[in-house]
Amino acid sequence: METWTSDLNYAPQEAELWPVSKELTDSDTSTRRGRVQFPGRPFRQHIVDHMDHHNKRSLDQDPNQTRIGAVDDDTSHVYEVKLTNEGSTFSLGAGWNHIIRRRELRAKMLIKLRWGLLDHCLHFTIPPPQSHEGEDEKRIIEENQNVESSKKRKTSDSNSSSSSSSSCSSEDDSIAALIQQDQDKFYEIMNLVRPKIVEQVFQVRNKKQCLHCDREGSHYQLMKDYFNENCTYPPEYFHRRFRMR
Repeated sequence: METWTSDLNYAPQEAELWPVSKELTDSDTSTRRGRVQFPGRPFRQHIVDHMDHHNKRSLDQDPNQTRIGAVDDDTSHVYEVKLTNEGSTFSLGAGWNHIIRRRELRAKMLIKLRWGLLDHCLHFTIPPPQSHEGEDEKRIIEENQNVESSKKRKTSDSNSSSSSSSSCSSEDDSIAALIQQDQDKFYEIMNLVRPKIVEQVFQVRNKKQCLHCDREGSHYQLMKDYFNENCTYPPEYFHRRFRMR
């Protein structure tokens, strides 16, 4: 299966840049279904209302057969998808299967959308999953607190039992004292070692090196080659270059 994970260079994630977002579901990431749905009101307000006249007219005339360009801002890859107006929702299909496979989409991943006013294409980004290290660290701290409270409880229980068993022989008292001493040493060693283990587990990994891809220059070159009035290449070259059928 062809993937693009090595080409990832995540787009800026400022909220104002991406007015439409959705957490993907199992049905959205199913290659058999091959379609993702978005709520109608925010999609129309931030996407459809900003479309050019040609795309709006196409969507009004045939709500089930409008094809638009979709640009992955994380990889700069361009797709062609079918936009469908279903009344209360809008859906992307036809080319969505390729995006699922190449980005290895899974349920609970987040997708963000915006409409490109310059290239008249739908732009999207799929930010990296949120780290759960903070939750794991909190859980370990709680476990450590439970161990400490258990230790104190055992210590108080052994003290009370030793005071109540004053009538026992001196040999039994010495054995109990040795056991208690071993327990104290064990917990003392664990308290010294535990912070080092936690530090190694949650040591921050070196982030992947980000390269400057000159997105703006690539955009203007793409417009000059295929979309401007006196473009370099005719339409049939555009269809062949991006494998459009």
